[in-house]
Amino acid sequence: MKEKHVKQIPKIAVIISLTVLATLLLIYLGLAIYFIGHFYWGTKINELSVGGQSISKVEKKFTNQVKAYALTLQERGGESETIKGSDIGVDFNALEQLKGLKKKQNGFMWLFKLGGKKEYDLDKVYTYDEAKLKNKITELKCLDDKHQMVPENASVVYEKECFIIKAGDKGNLIKQDVLLTNLEEVIKHAGKEIDLDEAACYEEATYQVDSKEIVNLEKTFNAYLKSEVTYTIGDNTETITKEQIKDWLCADDKMQPQLDRKQVEGYIDTLANKYDTVGGTRHFNTSSGTTVEVSGGDYGWKIDRDKETHELVKALKGFEPVKRTPICTQQGVAYGLANDIGGTYVEINLSSQYLWLYNNGKKVTEGSIVSGTADGRHNTPPGVYKIDYMERNATLKGPGYVCPVSFWMPFNEDIGLHDATWRGSFGGTIYKYNGSHGCINCPYGLVETIFNTVSSGTPVVCYH
Repeated sequence: MKEKHVKQIPKIAVIISLTVLATLLLIYLGLAIYFIGHFYWGTKINELSVGGQSISKVEKKFTNQVKAYALTLQERGGESETIKGSDIGVDFNALEQLKGLKKKQNGFMWLFKLGGKKEYDLDKVYTYDEAKLKNKITELKCLDDKHQMVPENASVVYEKECFIIKAGDKGNLIKQDVLLTNLEEVIKHAGKEIDLDEAACYEEATYQVDSKEIVNLEKTFNAYLKSEVTYTIGDNTETITKEQIKDWLCADDKMQPQLDRKQVEGYIDTLANKYDTVGGTRHFNTSSGTTVEVSGGDYGWKIDRDKETHELVKALKGFEPVKRTPICTQQGVAYGLANDIGGTYVEINLSSQYLWLYNNGKKVTEGSIVSGTADGRHNTPPGVYKIDYMERNATLKGPGYVCPVSFWMPFNEDIGLHDATWRGSFGGTIYKYNGSHGCINCPYGLVETIFNTVSSGTPVVCYH
């Protein structure tokens, strides 16, 4: 009996195995036939799950989705706006693409497609009315001029004794053509959201905090701050500090560093106005013991504004401390003295018709003179002048006269000191009715001493 039972086991096993195989085959074939008309499980098309669904069902699913379609625009500042599909005529337009995608799917390969993701991104799933889309864009709040702000460039600002880079305002100015292009792409792919920042729909400032022009601007401006310039003018000093220099710096429209020459010129003008003495008013201590105010004349210090501006610009561009003495078109005897005249000068009191000569602070000689006739045309003008040059045995010429003299020392154009041997007397009130054409007529001995004592540039002080 044991042998009979053993012989029956293989037959049953075969039957069971064949039955199982047949069942599996039927299942496989059944699903193969099923997947000929349906998408594989796990399939996604444009992020829509369509696994196990037929083309008609997928089409219906997309069509239903179209009816509720809305595109959200995420904008700067946390704002958002929505464009409804119904506003722009959105419709499903990918049936042929679905058929083509399904056709590529082999139903008999379903077993090998189990598990994993099968995702597809079809182009132009939706169609839309271009005119309606363009019109809808014009209605967006983000494109309203009242709400748009132009972006500001990054800048270089002065804070706590140095320049730093400061970011500009990003603004929210939309690039309309870029926005339209991005919206078209998102809608065609059935997208439901677009971040306008990520899509680069905003106008950007030309210069950002990391732009090479801005970085160079900061570096150069800070280099200028090292250009401290100290002027020595007589006993005085004037220092240009970083607090002044910072106001002289600017950038052109290409963010290139510039030193404002007008500001530099303004500083030199201020310096000149403070220290120039030509034509200014001096308080002069006279030989008679009084102090008078003397204005006018061409004697004194005068800064060469153009040349000194040029040199100051060059010094500032050197980016290091500099000590300077200003360039002058002319100089006085001494800077720093109350009257800058010094100890060697000719003093002429036009009212008393008297002259004094001093050399290194000591009186050398004095005497009466005759100045210009007091007729309003030939008066000798008061002021502080300088002897222009000295000439021996000169011939003076003017309207209606030719006059040879032994000593000639002009100090105010054609007005000068000279001998007048034709006169029998000097001083008093002679000048009121029989004065010169403006010159200072001197006795021979007086003018000879002056000629032998002074030199070109010696001050001549004329006052009433």
